[in-house]
Formats: sequence, C-alpha cells, structure tokens
Amino acid sequence: MNPFSVNSIVDFRFDGLIWKAKIPTPRQNREIDVEVSKRLGGVPVHSVPEATYNYTAICVTLNRCIIDYPEEYKHLTDWEDYPDMEAVLELHGEFSKQQERFYEELSRLKKNKGSSIHSSRNSGILDTVQDEPDSESRRPIPRTNDSDNESGNGTGGFQPHTGEKRETRKARLVN
Repeated sequence: MNPFSVNSIVDFRFDGLIWKAKIPTPRQNREIDVEVSKRLGGVPVHSVPEATYNYTAICVTLNRCIIDYPEEYKHLTDWEDYPDMEAVLELHGEFSKQQERFYEELSRLKKNKGSSIHSSRNSGILDTVQDEPDSESRRPIPRTNDSDNESGNGTGGFQPHTGEKRETRKARLVN
C-alpha cells in the first residue's frame, strides 16, 4: 500500500456549510509548529499560558489546512482575526475528527494490504517499530516533578540506564 495514493483532501460539514481541508503531512505539522513558535515570539512554551498556545496552534492549523472556504468565509485570511473563538474551536474539532478518520483509514489500509514501506525495506529503523507492543514489552516511564528532582538535572534523580536513584548509586560506588 502506497501512502501517497491515499487522498488527504477531505470535505466536511460544519455550521451547515461544506468545508474542504487537506490533512497535513509530518513536514506540514512541523511547519505549523514553527509558525506557532514564531507567532508567540519564540518564547519557551512553559512561559505562555496553555490556552494561548493551544488557540494559536488551532488557528495556524486551520489557516494551513482549510483549502476551500464557503462563500461567507472567503474574506478570512487568519483564524486568529475571527471574533468568535467558540466557533473556531468547534470548526477545529470537526477538522480533527476528519483527521482522525483519515489516519484510521490509512492504518486500516496498511493492515489489510501490507505497508509498502515495511514490505520493500527488509532492514532499517522501521523494522523495529511495532504497531501494538504487547503488555510485557511496555515499561512505565518514571514521572518527575520538582520535589523529585534531587539531582537538579531534570531527571528526578533517575539514572538513564539503571533506573536507580543517584544517591543509591553514589553510595554503592563509595562502599
């Protein structure tokens, strides 16, 4: 199955009108992320209120992905300029549903026909990717917060290879 053969242009109905959108590729998603960063002045994400970041990302996504507007919206050049935030959020919600359907269909087609990426390449990084890892191969990722961050390096005191607390490892090395 060739992923380029799947049509990424979708039509959907919102507010009684027909909208046409293009599901973004990974490159286009990266470009959206870069544009969001530029609009927010390149400041660190944690310094921007979550609602501001999310709304900016939604507007940039709609700006990039909606490719054919109903007549009533043809004048619109940037969704951040649209005064009804609730309508923007609802439109993005409808677009997100279409995006989910697209990826579900792509996944279904790959499972039914076999992916050309996996079948044409018998070695490489994609060979190790599993669609659904079994529960035995999953392991929890340690969570950290500021109170756990005893080492001051953002790792919560966990060592990458051993998973032990740093103090335990130091004590073992001294003894």
